[in-house]
Amino acid sequence: MSLKQFWCAVGLVGTLSLSTGTVILAGGNAATAKPADGWIKVFTDRQNRAWYIDRGSMQGQGRFRYLWMFVNDASGRPLFASRSSATQGKIPYGMAMYVSTDCQSKLVRLRHAQLLDENSNVIVQKTIGDSGPINRADKDELDRAIMQSICSPKR
Repeated sequence: MSLKQFWCAVGLVGTLSLSTGTVILAGGNAATAKPADGWIKVFTDRQNRAWYIDRGSMQGQGRFRYLWMFVNDASGRPLFASRSSATQGKIPYGMAMYVSTDCQSKLVRLRHAQLLDENSNVIVQKTIGDSGPINRADKDELDRAIMQSICSPKR
């Protein structure tokens, strides 16, 4: 499973359920959730989702790193096309994730996730901690771009 499928399938580890295991894009909207200033865009995927990391939040310098990541649609469209009780009837435009990485084994563990509305307000959040799902991050271009951005020396 690639990181992209991993993030989408995880949803918020049971808080959100995505029947297809992929993010469904919806029609456009002028407002969109955005990462804070200083975040680094590491990849834009085929579905036009922009993936960011926050180097300022990164802890650890060796094999293990901890940091915040963010994903939104680069065109400002919602990440999920439908409303649900899990999202309190709101449509998510962005997702912030706190992750840990093992740069040697190329593993990523989701530790905390937040779905954000079009104004970057938290709709729902889930702290998973040490029991969060683990994914091997070497399946595709997105995986490689994220691991290289996280595990390479600071620029």
